[in-house]
Amino acid sequence: MTSSFKATYLLPFFSLCFGHYLWAQQMDKAETVTPYIGEIGISYAMPSAIGNNFLRQGYSLKSGHVLLINVNFNNRWYAGVRYGHTDSEVDNLSVIGQIDVTKLTHFHATVGSTFNLRVPRLNLKSGLGVGYGIYRHKHMLTKFKDDAVSLNLTTSLTYKIGKSLGVFINTDALYDIMNIEVAPEQKERFNNTFLFVPSFGFKVFTY
Repeated sequence: MTSSFKATYLLPFFSLCFGHYLWAQQMDKAETVTPYIGEIGISYAMPSAIGNNFLRQGYSLKSGHVLLINVNFNNRWYAGVRYGHTDSEVDNLSVIGQIDVTKLTHFHATVGSTFNLRVPRLNLKSGLGVGYGIYRHKHMLTKFKDDAVSLNLTTSLTYKIGKSLGVFINTDALYDIMNIEVAPEQKERFNNTFLFVPSFGFKVFTY
């Protein structure tokens, strides 16, 4: 390899690599100095019911979606709202009774903390939500619903792939306190439900 070849090809190559390194360092530094104010996320959810309750014993849950909006108060605390929806089919009529399908919808107001990890562009959020759950049932042409007070323990891991765009994985643990009128011997089964909802999707950041 001649010296002229080295000068012609290798020097521009290493200059480009070094320039990219400096640019990446400046991007990470800028993001640290200027944190984002808010975020909007949408994700694909895969819920599952857990425990000794009618949702676990009588239904097959389908995939759903989650929409969240969070606002940062500072580098540590945030507040937001969460909307989640999923459909289901009845697997066990002896548990559920005269219902064909049920649609689950949840709304939560959430407060929590943000943890900026040592890995650049990566952060972890953890929060507690209080809200409302709606179970919309349908049997042939008849529609009715049950509702619940809903608690949510949520954790989200986000990676920023650009200044205004990121990807994230999220877990929600939903505990619904139901108000369903059933026979006394069935009360324990219909008192509450527990849902574990992992999801993944995209976030858009605002400044």
